[in-house]
Amino acid sequence: MKIQAIKTAIREFLKGPSVKFCLLITNHTSLAIMRRLNHIQLDADELQLIISRIKNKRPCKLLVFGLGNDSLLWNELNRGGKTLFVEDNLEWLNLVKKMYGIDNAVLVDYGTKLDQWQSLLDQPEVLGETLHQQISAHDWDFVLVDAPAGWHHDAPGRMKSIFTAAAFLEQGAEVFVHDCNREVENHYCNVYLKQNNFRQQVGKLRHYQQTGQAT
Repeated sequence: MKIQAIKTAIREFLKGPSVKFCLLITNHTSLAIMRRLNHIQLDADELQLIISRIKNKRPCKLLVFGLGNDSLLWNELNRGGKTLFVEDNLEWLNLVKKMYGIDNAVLVDYGTKLDQWQSLLDQPEVLGETLHQQISAHDWDFVLVDAPAGWHHDAPGRMKSIFTAAAFLEQGAEVFVHDCNREVENHYCNVYLKQNNFRQQVGKLRHYQQTGQAT
């Protein structure tokens, strides 16, 4: 038990430093170690794609749908810029705030269910409902869609977050969408982010940028 406690303490101690180190020396190995220490779901290659794009334009305005173990990384990456996290689970929001000292997150209510995804495809007036004033108050440089939950029928699904990301894409933002191996994410990306804006896919992560702005 003592050995396990020591291992846990070491992991906790290394969480923050591992984030700073991997941003200083960004490669597959440093990212793989960092994500394991911080229990991040995005894999090392997916993280590297996002980091490489944001590094070129930071400080910037970064909108992240989802609050979690990777939030410390995004705040550190965009230090000096504007980062906003969007979360729909109050209990989880309060927990992450306490764990990482996050104070740049907003609570939203998507008001949707995953099994509505087909009927909502032709309802832009519903998909485009303002989720929070702080989201629409900025022209974002980057949008990462990794929430809300979209793996069970009672989950909100990512219909609104992808639709919102598409609006910012039209304004010049680069967009990343995770879990594009799933039907809803794949379909909404194809419809709203559009194939001509597709730049690349790494693992389950897709990267979109408007035609003519790709660099």
